[in-house]
Amino acid sequence: PLVGPELLRALGDARAVPQTGPLPGAYTKTDLPELERRLAAGEFSLRGVNRTVLQLDERLLANANTKAELSALEQDLAALDHERPGLAVHEQASVPVDP
Repeated sequence: PLVGPELLRALGDARAVPQTGPLPGAYTKTDLPELERRLAAGEFSLRGVNRTVLQLDERLLANANTKAELSALEQDLAALDHERPGLAVHEQASVPVDP
């Protein structure tokens, strides 16, 4: 719930995925052949398709399943408004993809 337009724009501009996993992420047309190959093979994982990683504060990608968790995340968001950590983009080394 903390993923806002600024973060999505940064992912899109960098054509990247966050360090925590493939979603949310940006994928380009050049990724399409690999995505089609995986679908044809019954492989549904997006891990490893886009190896450009955008380092984000992991609190931005936290999940909330209860009102209490959401409240805690909203408090983190207020703290992040003061911190605003920098975003760093780098190319991730090739890693084996989970089947």
